Amino acid sequence: MQPETIEALDLSIEHWRQSTTAEFKDVGIYSNDCALCHRFGAGDDSVKDCVLDGELCPIRARTGENLCEGTPWWSAHRTYNRWSDTRTEGTDDKKAKEDFRCRAQAMLDFLISLKEDAQ
Repeated sequence: MQPETIEALDLSIEHWRQSTTAEFKDVGIYSNDCALCHRFGAGDDSVKDCVLDGELCPIRARTGENLCEGTPWWSAHRTYNRWSDTRTEGTDDKKAKEDFRCRAQAMLDFLISLKEDAQ
């Protein structure tokens, strides 16, 4: 793994670590919030394969999929949307918040496992 990729992975790990306790206003789950996505071009219409100069994003290297398919990100995304919906309705449901935080922890654990594999 290239040093810049390890740095991006470390930043992504820290981002998801913060997300496990964050309030809604502080949570960001999309490609513009992810250091790995910034490095590997996810979300950029011209680069959809999560590859930079022949190096795969470590998430894609693990899953064989693009754009975080096969990771806990998708369940975090669904619970984030549910949490957002409860806020829009004016309820800010505690269960939705805790569900998101649980999914954020799963994503954090996944990213940490990528880091452990790289060492």
